[in-house]
Amino acid sequence: MSMDTELSAEESAKALRDAEAKGLPKGWSVKLDKRRRRKWIAPNGKKSCDSIPKAIAISIEIGLLPPDTPIPTSNKKRAASKDPVGKSLSKKSSLSKSTPKSVPKAEPKAKSKEKVAVVMQERSDFDESDSDPEESLELSPRDKTVYWSPKSSMGQMVGWRIRIWDSKKWREGRIILYDAYTTKHKIKLDESLPGLNKSHCIWLRLIHETIQYGKRLVWAHVKGFAWWPAMVMDGDALDGVSQRKGQLVVNFFFTNEVSSLKDSPESLRPFCGGKIDNVISKNKKKRNSEAVKVARKEETTIAKVRNEACLYYASKAFSIVNSKGAKLLGRRIELHRSDVNYPYGDTLVAVVRQYSPIHKKWLLSFRISSITKNKYEAAWINLDSRECDYRILDTKTVTTPSEEDILPFIHGFECIPVTNRDDPKDDELVSKLLAERCSACVDYLLTNQEKISCTTCKATFHIGCAEPDSGHSKINPETWICSRCTICKGCWQQDVAFGSHVYVNKKRANPLCLLCVAMYEKKQFCPNCLHTWDDARYQRVHNRSYVSPFKKGTSGERGRGRKRKQVEDDTLCEEIEMDPSIKVEADWYSPDTEVWGYTAGNMLSCDECGLWVHSACSGLSRKDYDTISSGKHPVYSTEFLCRICCRKRCIDLIEALYEEDKMQLFALPVTEDVAGPTYHEIIKKPMDLQTMMKKAECGEYKNYAWVREDVELMVLNALTFNRFYSKFWNEASRFYSSVMSKVFKTLGKGAPPGFYKSLVDECFRKAEAEKRNERERTQADDTTEKKDLVAGAKVTKITLPELQSPPDQPSCIPCTDMKLKPNEAHFCSWMEACFTCGSSGAMDTMLFCVDCGEAFHAFCANAPVRSMDVSSASGWRCPNCKICEISGEVPQDELKLLYCEMCDRAFTTDLLDPPLSGAPKGLWICGQCVDCKVCKNLSEKHGTSLKFWSRDPEKCYRCGGCDGLVKGYTNKRRCSVCDKFWRKGDEDVLECSKCNNYVHAECDPLAAASLEDIGGRNKTGMEYECATCRVKNKNEPDITGGTMLRQQLHSQAWTTVLGQMLTSRNEKSSSELHFQLCEEIDWRIRQMWTHEYMSVIKDGFTMISAINRRDLNPREMIKKSHCATTGIPKWISRRAARFLVFAERSGWTTDTLSVANIHSIVAIARMASAYLRLNCKIFNLDESIEVRAHRRMLKLLNKPDDLGLVDIPIDPVRVEENDNLIEQDIWILNNDQKLESLNKQTSDAKEKAEAFPNPNPDSVQYIIAKPVCGWNKYLDSSDTKHKWRDPRACCLCRTCGDDDGDLERENIDGLNLARCGRLLPMRDGLWVHASCALWSSEVYEAQSGGLINNIEKARSRGSQLKCFGCGRPGASVGCFRANCSRNYHFPCAKACGAVFTMDQQVFCELHKNSGNVLLSTESIEHMKPIMVNDDKKIYTDIEGKYCLRVGALTVHSLGEIEQHTDGFHSEKYITPPGYVATRIYWSFRQAKSRTVYVLKVEKDKKGGPLFTITPGDDPPSTICANTMEDAYTSLMHRVKKTNREYFSSGDLCSKLPVERKHNKKTYGLNGPQFFGFGVNSVRHALECRKGVEAVVTPLDDSSPPYSFSFTQPDIESVMDLQRKRAAAAAENELENTSGSARTEGIKAIVKAGGSGRITRALVRNAPEQEVIPKGRKRTDAEERKAKADRDSIQQKYFLMKSTPLDERLAARRSHIHGWGLFCKIDLPKDSMIIEYMGEVVRQSIADRREATYETVGIGSCYMFRLDTRRIVDATKIGCMARFMNHSCKSNAYAKVISVDTDLGVQEKKICVFANRDIAAGEEITYDYKFPVEDGSLRCTCGAPNCIGRLN
Repeated sequence: MSMDTELSAEESAKALRDAEAKGLPKGWSVKLDKRRRRKWIAPNGKKSCDSIPKAIAISIEIGLLPPDTPIPTSNKKRAASKDPVGKSLSKKSSLSKSTPKSVPKAEPKAKSKEKVAVVMQERSDFDESDSDPEESLELSPRDKTVYWSPKSSMGQMVGWRIRIWDSKKWREGRIILYDAYTTKHKIKLDESLPGLNKSHCIWLRLIHETIQYGKRLVWAHVKGFAWWPAMVMDGDALDGVSQRKGQLVVNFFFTNEVSSLKDSPESLRPFCGGKIDNVISKNKKKRNSEAVKVARKEETTIAKVRNEACLYYASKAFSIVNSKGAKLLGRRIELHRSDVNYPYGDTLVAVVRQYSPIHKKWLLSFRISSITKNKYEAAWINLDSRECDYRILDTKTVTTPSEEDILPFIHGFECIPVTNRDDPKDDELVSKLLAERCSACVDYLLTNQEKISCTTCKATFHIGCAEPDSGHSKINPETWICSRCTICKGCWQQDVAFGSHVYVNKKRANPLCLLCVAMYEKKQFCPNCLHTWDDARYQRVHNRSYVSPFKKGTSGERGRGRKRKQVEDDTLCEEIEMDPSIKVEADWYSPDTEVWGYTAGNMLSCDECGLWVHSACSGLSRKDYDTISSGKHPVYSTEFLCRICCRKRCIDLIEALYEEDKMQLFALPVTEDVAGPTYHEIIKKPMDLQTMMKKAECGEYKNYAWVREDVELMVLNALTFNRFYSKFWNEASRFYSSVMSKVFKTLGKGAPPGFYKSLVDECFRKAEAEKRNERERTQADDTTEKKDLVAGAKVTKITLPELQSPPDQPSCIPCTDMKLKPNEAHFCSWMEACFTCGSSGAMDTMLFCVDCGEAFHAFCANAPVRSMDVSSASGWRCPNCKICEISGEVPQDELKLLYCEMCDRAFTTDLLDPPLSGAPKGLWICGQCVDCKVCKNLSEKHGTSLKFWSRDPEKCYRCGGCDGLVKGYTNKRRCSVCDKFWRKGDEDVLECSKCNNYVHAECDPLAAASLEDIGGRNKTGMEYECATCRVKNKNEPDITGGTMLRQQLHSQAWTTVLGQMLTSRNEKSSSELHFQLCEEIDWRIRQMWTHEYMSVIKDGFTMISAINRRDLNPREMIKKSHCATTGIPKWISRRAARFLVFAERSGWTTDTLSVANIHSIVAIARMASAYLRLNCKIFNLDESIEVRAHRRMLKLLNKPDDLGLVDIPIDPVRVEENDNLIEQDIWILNNDQKLESLNKQTSDAKEKAEAFPNPNPDSVQYIIAKPVCGWNKYLDSSDTKHKWRDPRACCLCRTCGDDDGDLERENIDGLNLARCGRLLPMRDGLWVHASCALWSSEVYEAQSGGLINNIEKARSRGSQLKCFGCGRPGASVGCFRANCSRNYHFPCAKACGAVFTMDQQVFCELHKNSGNVLLSTESIEHMKPIMVNDDKKIYTDIEGKYCLRVGALTVHSLGEIEQHTDGFHSEKYITPPGYVATRIYWSFRQAKSRTVYVLKVEKDKKGGPLFTITPGDDPPSTICANTMEDAYTSLMHRVKKTNREYFSSGDLCSKLPVERKHNKKTYGLNGPQFFGFGVNSVRHALECRKGVEAVVTPLDDSSPPYSFSFTQPDIESVMDLQRKRAAAAAENELENTSGSARTEGIKAIVKAGGSGRITRALVRNAPEQEVIPKGRKRTDAEERKAKADRDSIQQKYFLMKSTPLDERLAARRSHIHGWGLFCKIDLPKDSMIIEYMGEVVRQSIADRREATYETVGIGSCYMFRLDTRRIVDATKIGCMARFMNHSCKSNAYAKVISVDTDLGVQEKKICVFANRDIAAGEEITYDYKFPVEDGSLRCTCGAPNCIGRLN
């Protein structure tokens, strides 16, 4: 489909003229949309439409036309066909004579045969293909396929009888075919019609006809009659037949009777070939045998017609596939297969059976091999590939396929029983083929072959024939469906020609047929239902009208809706969305369907992905579609999304909501634990983001407007449940404003306000009104100055700054924060722990960073410990501390830092030699890690520098280790003799004066001599020529200087042999040494001709490439050489074959050829010479032309001797043999004394090596530090009291300490216990062994990341189970056998005989035979990072209960935030006094040793901070400083001084780590992070400490406030601190000289200006429980309520008494008045706080005491009325309740209650209850409710609603 959206100028002008003629005003423009439909655009450019009437309506709307302008009528855009005329079944009819009730009236009899022919011609014009569907299958077969679904609703109609109403009578026939593409059935009529062919067949769309057809054969029973064979009918209404719900219309055979019977087993039974079941046999009435014969014949005819249809479709499919498959199907071909009869292969004859255009492969059925006499299995082979060379044996194309040819395409064939066949031979061959042959390759199904059957069609296949590229692992025999039974998701049809195969589109894998794959690639599919659409086909069909050949009229008569569920057109899609039981049928997508919303004419474009979507698939009705088209839909007119994009958009919306939810207020569902028991009583529709995300992921949101509605509901719940302007109410308000202004303005721009929008606005209006009323109720207080005298200075309102990022450098690798119990922390601080996983086990694999001192498991740090030597492990740096080992610094661009794959050291790419521009692909090895196998590490004479590198660990730079990476750098830096590189600055290379190439002096004796002359200033003036240039000038090298040549060769060879002798330390005789020396000279000479040997090898590879380019098989060429006619010796063929195998396995080409040494080069060149000789003989080529180094090739073609040995030829440089070159006798005579001295030296070296096994003198410089594991080495052996131990215990097996799995354990009491592995940290300070966790039944390990999940479930279940072995709880390893109740601890399981399998299963001793593959060792130490998956943060719950550990740092105490001094915090760090931590670091007492340092923060004599560092191995050497930076610097100075000799400074050839030049931006290398204050987890814990508000409210203005990074105190707590400080200042001012708390309060009040008069009228009163008046009894409801209240009060009273008073409450100074009562814990609303206790006295006694108190000057009155007769006096005897102060806005109230005592009687108590939630640290106040008197008492509570007095 063209995507051009522009009309030509002529077309646009013509369209506008036509539109203006119809009344459209000027100014409009027209263009084409994506589907090439006209789109009219208004002059203002804001509105558009798709028709002229709509454009005129828009013109009226925007004022371009007057309002009374008539709008012409027009059809909807791309509307579907008209609605069908619904019909219903009538009650009674006959198959042959009856007439339907709702059938149109009969046509006039004047209609002639000619008119019928015209009607047939009109009908043919309507067809899409303009031809018969049978003929259309033969047209353009490359673009066609065959659809045949025998079990579909339309396919099941094939074979059955049918009656068609032609306006006069019923015409009968039989359905014989169905075409799914055109949705037509082929009917064979019983009588001829005018215009039909002789076969009386016609193609009809039955959906447009009035029909009746058979559905199934049954035994039918009418009461009073015998069981009778009948046919169940379906279709339109039958005249005279009354059909009720649940009844079926049946037509009885051999009669003309039709009846309506109930669809139940009592009335209808399956016919099944006339089989009589028990129900039918009970009826004694005689059955009609003639009717049974007719029914059986009809059953056989139906099956026969269906089978004929199957064979017809199969033959059509064969023709189509044959056309696409190069017309090879059914033909015999001959081809060679190299994968059989290895290594020779085999030439086979095969028959082509199938072709797969998707996989480009043919299925071949092979005949018996003439060579091996074997029958190979059929295989899918790509005959078009270059490797496949085949020959067609059958010259003619198969035009009439046989049954064997079409067998792979037969689908839905059902074998007819022999007893029911008219002819026993009918279908016999096809039935036999289906039963005995593979349905793909047509080969016989043998018993020893693997087979698989389709679960749908029951066809059987060989496992390799089922699908191309399918294997055993891809096929599940229980659920497998063949490709022809697989329904295509694009058309909902079954393709019997090519099948449906999986097609991946947008990460969705769907089975598609061949035609739908093309449509998907054009993006012509609906993303909702995945069905394809064809706009051209839709337009072609809908531009024509259908006229039935049996009816009069046009498309008004559109057929029936009787086969589908009765769903009206306008509501169909809506009901489909709501009711999943409604099944969408395949024919609904047909262009002429009667169902609206599933065709190409009713589609909308997704604004996100651009795909077109069916309207019905989106849940839209026809009304919605028209509203969207007119641009008036509230949601979709702004933005329309398909289901996939809508789901993704909803998820993006909710993720954005998560980001806006700063307080995590809406993240999770609200529970009663969080909000209280009344939440669900108030909130009826709870909603949260987690629930919304689940709904979005499940696709429950049909558009994102529903997301907005849920957001409004969620915010409404928060606003309704929380008090106005409270903390959560304000957060909900902020969240709502933010998401509406940010999120829904971008991601949800099309979402209109939801249902709850008005309710949310109402909440905001109520809150504003409440705030306004509160301001009006607040009264001005003229006693403010006096209140401030008591309450202190006014509270300053502050604003806390935003959270800042932590100032310290974070770790670049993840670390584990651990919680330790104090006792565990005491011991574990003296034990190493991995920085990454937190485990202390497997210490032998730990590496220690030389800079930060952190410990890492090698596998956790991903360090190549297996390739690291002692020097690398000793000087290792962690990823946080990595620096360039050349410069000692971190480059500005850290991407230039390159890590060695063997030693894990880092290097800067710019400083390397040769330099690199970036990180190369593949391996990269530093020069000091290369162990060159070519030069034996002798190439670098001045030592290996840190700048050197290679990409091959066994080849240095000079030997080609950097090939392919530095081509520009190495140009002309290669020796032309040895092919090795030289470096800039080398002095032993010489440039050739002819070719300007360089040669090593040791590679050419003449070069060495010339170099000596140059060093001697070259008096002779001789110019040097390399060996190549000398060969060009002469046939052989220059040997005029024979003496010089011999001496130079002897010197070089002697140096090599001497080195080998000293290395091996073996004594040798003179003859042996002479022979070895001659061999070395021999190879030295060959090395001079390396380029010629390499030239022969390259020519051999070139020959292989040339043969492959000619589509020839190189192996076939070698086979041809075996013939005697070629004259090629066998030894040449065998040597050539070895070269071919070497070339295939090495994978080298002429460009990538790289050989290590001269020995290998000569061996390969010898094989290449034979291969070149063989192919030149076969192809009649001239060797001297094809082979550049022809003379060298001839010398290499040496025939092997009788033993198969081959002598290496002598190079032409020698005019004499080796022995004559250096005569043996003269050489021994001259060198005998040297040899004796050399042998003695070798013998001494050997003895020294035996005495000292580590002779490396540098090994003493490299020391690997031992891990710290306890302090026992510092104790005396007799001191057992203070012995160190590991207190950590596994929460499952309860054993303490790490139990490394790779170590052997001794048997304990004869039990073979398994090792449990290392301990892993869990939350809440728990630990678990690795093996105990991994072998637990519930636990599983994530596929990546090493996270262990579900340990809590295993621990919870194990705590309830006892171990079968030891009987203790905690057994979490259960037997995998079903119903086995045995559970063990992991070590007990091994001791009890349990077995462990590779599938992570455990079987007890009784069921150990159930395991498949058993593990030989179940206890292994997992050398990989393993951590317990736990997202719970530990920063806020370590108060007193736990200690925090991060790597080597253990924080034992966080200290207390200083409240009265400002010196213990800065802008970046909080350093509270009492802080105690320990850190394992390098010792300054002993080099390369580790120890524990105790870090403390104390107060000095002046009250300032004092930072101390105490080493565990030298406590007297404590470091003290007033700043942590000074203390850290002093420690680093001592450590560096002690370990100075273990760092290098400028020596590039040293393996010692380079000394770091600075610590900028490095984690752990600064004072704050060394102490722990700069570690994020410790910083977070300190910010959560109690009293942390003191660091933001410093006492001195010069002290900077602390900047929080993770959490900060709320403003209320900061203001409370200010109040407390003000109260303390007021206390100092109002100091009571008497020292009595009882008298202090009255003095303060008097000084404040209030009256001190307290009379008995001011005795406090408390309301009593509800009292029932005398004479009235409680009702039952009241009695139940009263009993429930008594029980609740009793329970609260006992709960209060169960907690000690001093743990709940405390008396402290109050800013309100003197002393006050404060709570230590959080108190929920309506909880009982305290009982008011004192002396219980009568009223008269209370009066006398009050007068006495007033006389003696006792101020406050602590009397509380209990009832009308008794008063509780707490003045001298009482509890802390007496200190409760009055407040006008109190948080508690007093109440008299009755509780049961221990004596069994009820007693009245005065108790105080909370009237709201009270936080810990808050003062408890209540309203005294004093009556008004003349002498009022001033109130100093400071509440917003304070009236200034108590009475």
